[in-house]
Amino acid sequence: MFAREYQALEAQYNDVEREMQNLKDEQQARSGRRSALKRSLKVWGNAQKSVLSFDYDLFVALVDRVTVFMDGSITLTFMDGDIKVTQKMKHHHFMDQ
Repeated sequence: MFAREYQALEAQYNDVEREMQNLKDEQQARSGRRSALKRSLKVWGNAQKSVLSFDYDLFVALVDRVTVFMDGSITLTFMDGDIKVTQKMKHHHFMDQ
């Protein structure tokens, strides 16, 4: 009887411990995204109201990844990981030149 109760309590403890670790992992991931977003917002705040030319530092601070697809579309994935902008570009075949 005691062994069965102990096993049940141990199982509950292990479940709660796993849940706590999952919550800690999620908190750490959110903290990382928050830091990236704060850096992005700081750069945006320092940027001019209208961007008249390409600003490499601004681009690098805001954009995490650029994906170019075979159909000519480009996706910009921003540092916060949630915002994506996709734009279809005119086909230009570099291999034909």
